[in-house]
Amino acid sequence: MVTLNSMRQKRWQIVSDDHVWMYPADVSLSTVELDSSIYKDTPYESCVFYANGDSEVLKRYKTQEDAVLGHIEYERKFNLKRISKSEFKI
Repeated sequence: MVTLNSMRQKRWQIVSDDHVWMYPADVSLSTVELDSSIYKDTPYESCVFYANGDSEVLKRYKTQEDAVLGHIEYERKFNLKRISKSEFKI
């Protein structure tokens, strides 16, 4: 059984959005590690979330390094700011 705590220990996420002081984000970008037993070939993905509730998977990646680079690419494309700490020094 996978618990929320074990998922947090084994997985990572980078989050960026376009929020400004006192206004929620219209666009949020999340790049996450997926369950590698299910997503064997591409265990990482970037997904964009819109304020109206829609979301879209933008791209899946084979490696963590590709996922980080892909996240940065979409962050720039959507003019977003990183809002969460990460182990990556970019």
